[in-house]
Amino acid sequence: GVIKETIVNSLNSDSPCADYDELKIPTSCYIEASILSYLNHQNIIKPTQIRVRKNYVELILPKADSTIQPIMGRLSQGRITEYMFQLLNAVHYCHQNNVIHGDIKPGNILLKNNSILLADFSISQISHNEIFYTEDTITTLWWRAPEVLKRRCLYGRGIDVWSLGVVFYELITGRRMFKIPENSRDMLAEINKKINNIK
Repeated sequence: GVIKETIVNSLNSDSPCADYDELKIPTSCYIEASILSYLNHQNIIKPTQIRVRKNYVELILPKADSTIQPIMGRLSQGRITEYMFQLLNAVHYCHQNNVIHGDIKPGNILLKNNSILLADFSISQISHNEIFYTEDTITTLWWRAPEVLKRRCLYGRGIDVWSLGVVFYELITGRRMFKIPENSRDMLAEINKKINNIK
C-alpha cells in the first residue's frame, strides 16, 4: 500500500525496474526508503535521491561531517542541551507520525553544520497503535531497552525514549553507561546494578 506507492513514485524515470512486484528486495529496504521519503524534519536525514534496482534499493544521502561519537564527553552544557533538544524534536516528530526508530545510538546520530541528523531507519517500524512486533535484532545491546532485552513480543515508543536517555548520559560523561555485555541476560544484569527492580 503506502510503502509500494511511495517507492514507485520515487523511482527515476530511467529505472530499469519500474514494476514493484517483480523486484526481489527485502521488505526492510522498502520500509526504510518509504519512511525516509515520508518524514520531513530538519533533524532527520533526507535522501536526495532513491534508486530502485533489481536486487537492492539505493539511497543517496547528503554527506555529514561525522557522528556524535568522537565528541561525546567533550561538549559544553549549552551544546549538549542544543543537541539533545534537536534529537528529542526529531524523535518526537517520528512518534507523531507513527514511526518508532528502534536503533537510536551515537553511530546513528550524525552532525552536519553543527546540527543533529537522525539516521539509519533500517529496522524502524510503523506503528499506528503505539505497540509493534519486532525480532530480537532490534537495537545494539548498549542502548537496548529492558522490555526488548526480555524479548517481549510487543514494544512501544518507550524503547526510543530509553535509548535517548542512555545517549544523553554518554554525551555528558563520554563513557558507556553500562559495561560491555555478552548477551541480553548480561545487559539486564548491568541495568539492574544501576536501576533496581526492573520489571
